[in-house]
Amino acid sequence: MLEPPTPVAAPPHWWGHVEVADETTAHWHVGSLRLWASRLGGRWRISSLQDDDPLVATLTLAVPCPIGEVPAVATTQVFATSRVYTAINLRPCLATRPVVARPLDSLVVQPDDETTLFVSSSLWLQMSWSDVATPLVDLPIFRPSDTWFGPSRAEGELCYVTRTRALASADDLTWLPGRAVTRVQIRNRSRVGLAVERIKLPVTRLALHADAAGRLWTDPLTYIVSGAGADADVERSATAPAEAGPCTLVSPPRAEGHLMNWKRTLSALLG
Repeated sequence: MLEPPTPVAAPPHWWGHVEVADETTAHWHVGSLRLWASRLGGRWRISSLQDDDPLVATLTLAVPCPIGEVPAVATTQVFATSRVYTAINLRPCLATRPVVARPLDSLVVQPDDETTLFVSSSLWLQMSWSDVATPLVDLPIFRPSDTWFGPSRAEGELCYVTRTRALASADDLTWLPGRAVTRVQIRNRSRVGLAVERIKLPVTRLALHADAAGRLWTDPLTYIVSGAGADADVERSATAPAEAGPCTLVSPPRAEGHLMNWKRTLSALLG
């Protein structure tokens, strides 16, 4: 499915610490994911239920509800502890694998020219106890389909895939609570047109930032194709894009190491 064409207002901040009284349940509805956290003495029950629509705009923040209102079809995990934890922490993160974006329309970057695209992808949500770094759960707000990206079955990697309008202006973006936006610049320094059918976003190596309005952005990426060879460079800025304005860091990259001047074969970046 694709982003709806009509822009909507940015969502408020929905992450952070939430106090949960004993013998009570807190309920969130963030985009395609419904989530319940029940505190039962030394046990916490975390239940989740996902919608099959990636573009749900619903946002419900920590509404108290009876424990019995958790749907029986929800996936539930119980976490036991000898310590007393009175709060749960929610944090959005980027996907656990690279994301392959497929532009809806055919895109050709002209010789010795460049273009800028804004691509959205689904977020994951981590829940942890208030002072514990290791998350209890790490769930996709919407789980994208799997795809293999690479020149052959023997060379490449398993990724998630998303369809995108690959918008050229940040003003046209549709802001949804369960998605983040990546600004992608493609610079074609060759003498022939560069057809872009797929764009591989190495989101596990990107940080997640929030602007003042609660919109979520990743580090921006620049793909540089020089000459007619098979190599391309990828550059990552370690801050949010200028279009986002002042931002705060929400989540660091999942993978260690930096993605600066990362050279890969063209087929491993743009399909």
